[in-house]
Amino acid sequence: MSHLIQEYPLKKNIGSGIFLTTILGACSFFMVYMALTNDRGLDFKGIIFSQENAIIFYWVFAAICFALMILFVIIFYYQLKKDLSVRIFDDSIIFPHGMKKNDHQIYFNNIQSIQLRSVSGQDMIEIISTESKKKYNITKAFLGKENFEHLLNLLLDSLSKNSKDKVN
Repeated sequence: MSHLIQEYPLKKNIGSGIFLTTILGACSFFMVYMALTNDRGLDFKGIIFSQENAIIFYWVFAAICFALMILFVIIFYYQLKKDLSVRIFDDSIIFPHGMKKNDHQIYFNNIQSIQLRSVSGQDMIEIISTESKKKYNITKAFLGKENFEHLLNLLLDSLSKNSKDKVN
């Protein structure tokens, strides 16, 4: 039977959710306004639209912005509703996996490697599973610096107990 060693709650990034939703809502509103009040053509990066086509362009752009805004609202709601965390057990790690309802569990004996990666200044732990042949990332921004470093050390310690040659 597995025993919980440590649990790391993921940060809820409320500020960026509100910011993105507001920007997309404002963009959508502005494009609707442009579509309703347009009385001339449009020159968009060298592509010239007639008045009628410019109106269609504005409506399509407004619809895209509105759809993205709805998507961000759904993601934001999901993020606020669900308590997301990374949990380390004596034989596995469990972490949220996208928008799916179930968390993803990887047993330490199924981990090919654990690597510390940095992409565009964002540090992340990359876990490569032998079971699914997939790469899973746990980002520092969702854990905070202290929890991220503690999680990395705990993962490396737990993995080294299972296999000496899997840590990069």
